[in-house]
Amino acid sequence: MRAQRAVIATSLTREVAEETTPSAPAFRDVEPTLVFDAGELALDEVVERSSPRARDVEVAAPRQSRAEELERAAKRVTAPGLCEDEAKSREALLAGFKKLELAEGALRIDPVLPELVVARVVAALQVARERSSALVAPGASVAAPEVIVYRSLNQLRSVSCVNTSAFGYYDGAIHLSGNPNGGLTQLEETVVHEYVHHVLVQQRVRLPTWLSEGAAILIAGETWWRAPELGLMQWARSAYLPFEDLVPAFAHATDERTATHVYFQSFLMVEFIRSRRGVPGITALIARISAQLVSPDDAFSEAVGLERSAVGPEFQSWLQRSQLF
Repeated sequence: MRAQRAVIATSLTREVAEETTPSAPAFRDVEPTLVFDAGELALDEVVERSSPRARDVEVAAPRQSRAEELERAAKRVTAPGLCEDEAKSREALLAGFKKLELAEGALRIDPVLPELVVARVVAALQVARERSSALVAPGASVAAPEVIVYRSLNQLRSVSCVNTSAFGYYDGAIHLSGNPNGGLTQLEETVVHEYVHHVLVQQRVRLPTWLSEGAAILIAGETWWRAPELGLMQWARSAYLPFEDLVPAFAHATDERTATHVYFQSFLMVEFIRSRRGVPGITALIARISAQLVSPDDAFSEAVGLERSAVGPEFQSWLQRSQLF
């Protein structure tokens, strides 16, 4: 692996309404330009971004039964690009990507990306496999994933249905940018996050969304939610979302602030389980969902060992006592 130094040059196209911290990008900011001084790569695109990686929350659909809603949501989890709208454009783009068959996974990489990015992706996959091993039920196996690495966030978003805050996504393959906001550290975090989705899907666990997203944030060690200006703990203590709303998968069209709330509450729900049952409680829940012994709607109450009617008050009490911040 050749050593290369990334030179970050930030160019803002509009004022940012809120101050930022390194761990929590403010809304409606822009991505820094990333230039490799070894001359192998010059990515001059300035990419719009906002909240942490986020598929948007689903827009209200015509009334349907709960069973139909969950079936539709489960299928969407691995819909190519999270929709079919850009299928032809995506296949045309990927046809020009370089293919690498490695023990860690089958990589498809934009040929302009340098070896440094490839090495970081491979290293991140090794970390992801190790960290997520606790989520794999005894006797279950997880195949190596397909990983698609784009040259920029603009390129990734242009052939998918994710919004302008997405750093990556999973649709049966892991999709990420080799030039993500935050530099190569963000790339590694994105790999781990999306790998957790892969681990769960491999175990036939597509829903509930709160489990998939909360576990991914936990395993990836994400800390963006700590930023005081986001006010997330204050929000959760006063107005958290109905648990049943976090069961169906995300889709593509709501405001980014709401999407951030959903991500944060998903993390809180997983942390609540961990506070009562430890990591083995999360693993046991995954195994029971995989074996169809518990429904996505009943998963939260079963995981914490409470009747549905008691979950809300206990969760609220825990939030008031929590020392997460």
